[in-house]
Amino acid sequence: MIQEIRLYYECMEQANHFILPMIQKALEAISTEIRVKLVKLKGNYAYYGRKLAPIFFWKKPDILMTIIQDNQEHPLLFIEFSTAVFTEDHELQRFDGLLTSARNNCLYAKISPTKKESPYEHGGQVEFDYAKPFSLIFKRYNLPYFHFEWKCNEKGVVEVDTEYLSCPKPIEELEWLLKTILQVITAEGFSEEWVNKVVAALQEKTFFKEWIEKLQSTQQVDAQTLDTSRTRWIDRDPVLNREALELKLNRFGHAMDPERGMLAYYATLFPSIVSKMIFNERNDAWYKGVPKEEEIREYIRQNGLVNAYDFLYCFALGSGLYQSDEFMGIVETYRGGSSSTITLDLTEFVHRNFLSLNKPLKTIFAYSALFAVEDDNNQRRIVLRWQDCPDVRVFDSYPEITQIKERTTLDEDDVTYIAVHNILKKNGFRIIAVSYPGAQGDRRILVEPGTGRRQPREYIDIISFLPSRVTSLQENIGTYSRGDVQENIDNLSLYKEEQAYIDGLKDFQTRFAKDSLNTAVKIGVGFWANRAFTTYHIKELDLKDLDYFVYITSDRKQWNIWKTGSDNIFSIMSGEVSIPESYDLALQNNSSSAKLTNFM
Repeated sequence: MIQEIRLYYECMEQANHFILPMIQKALEAISTEIRVKLVKLKGNYAYYGRKLAPIFFWKKPDILMTIIQDNQEHPLLFIEFSTAVFTEDHELQRFDGLLTSARNNCLYAKISPTKKESPYEHGGQVEFDYAKPFSLIFKRYNLPYFHFEWKCNEKGVVEVDTEYLSCPKPIEELEWLLKTILQVITAEGFSEEWVNKVVAALQEKTFFKEWIEKLQSTQQVDAQTLDTSRTRWIDRDPVLNREALELKLNRFGHAMDPERGMLAYYATLFPSIVSKMIFNERNDAWYKGVPKEEEIREYIRQNGLVNAYDFLYCFALGSGLYQSDEFMGIVETYRGGSSSTITLDLTEFVHRNFLSLNKPLKTIFAYSALFAVEDDNNQRRIVLRWQDCPDVRVFDSYPEITQIKERTTLDEDDVTYIAVHNILKKNGFRIIAVSYPGAQGDRRILVEPGTGRRQPREYIDIISFLPSRVTSLQENIGTYSRGDVQENIDNLSLYKEEQAYIDGLKDFQTRFAKDSLNTAVKIGVGFWANRAFTTYHIKELDLKDLDYFVYITSDRKQWNIWKTGSDNIFSIMSGEVSIPESYDLALQNNSSSAKLTNFM
């Protein structure tokens, strides 16, 4: 018996206003009443049930659709949204989502533009067949995964729902996929063959039949011919003593994207991968954005990258392994040494610590045969080896159903949703751009427009304007934090004070909302005022540049606006919170000693 459907989501707007209506329409068409629950997802796999945890162990989806039948929860559809320009890197970045879906009997759908080009001359490799990663999964796992086009307008910006800017316009083929999944599941129940039954039914539609034919006919590249800025064929690696494909990883930051997905792709294409990074004293790209960025920079300033210990120590800081006492103990044994190269066998360390490693490190150890750190002369200074990397395949001790609870908190996604749909729109503001934490969108401000691809890109949570009066820039957080609120105020004030930011905003307005040009710029912040918050906290802030703030009461029922000046840009200063019903994950007592099986 089917008990319920769940949508685990990162962005409320995409779940409630894009995917949910299609599910409800499909259920209505097949005259079936099944409750659909929205659940705010978390990246930590320990929150999930037995069949969902292996998915989140490797990859966090934008939306995961599941079904509960006979007191067991099963994943049905892993969904990813992307508004990125079409390049090979961006297409391969998502491959780990395809791979983890394939290993867990779950369908996969990606919604992204393939006709969106970078405005910069060196925006990335665009001569790439986007069907290749899908075809590789099809040929390895006999699973046809799906790509749905997110259409772009003549300006190269994705077309969105005018009311819900994080959502594409309706996609008929995606709606058909959801309808077919639900028809099969409700008619025949969940079984190990459910995917095959869905695929057979889908081929009645020309779109899906032609897509599967494309997956069958698409040819994969010969690994031995790969010779790019990232990849290199090695006839015989001196450490592995066999042929290998080398993949250069550019950075630890940003969760090692896009290389994390690329590494999974190339390892599926060819089983012997050497992954490497180049540490350069003069280029900070490899450690930019990591928690220990300043510590690495200071270490290099004082010591340089001279001997192998310097490289090993900076690797520990950049990769996150500084958090492991065991690994830092290994590093410490090389302090003071003058070796030019250090080779470590990490087999025992990897086996003992694999479950607690971050996703980039898990990916390196799972999909590489060897990892090297090179200097800027391409000489190996650190070589890491291991044998029989473990992979978590079965979480036998985990519950059959993910435990959830009623929500008692609000996060940044909620506050942004409330600000857009409960406050700004009701006050007559037109929404130009929204950047949710899990759905950044592509309407960003280029602070130095026209200066090239490395110019700063600023994604403000909400950009809106009150016709003929003001343009509003608003940043939001979840629970009130003095430091976070002040940082948002300081950052937004740049659009009033710094010419580069003022010009960037004007360029943005010219492109997306010419009617807002020549209106006064107002800045605001939004947050949830939990029980620990009092109005006294506001007095701790530097408010000279702030025009207003929005706060949600601790019981999550009321929103209020407080303004600093005399301008009456809001006609409604308070109101009731209206937000779709959703649930939180309840941390369950899952054993951390999940079953390990040999992998690769």
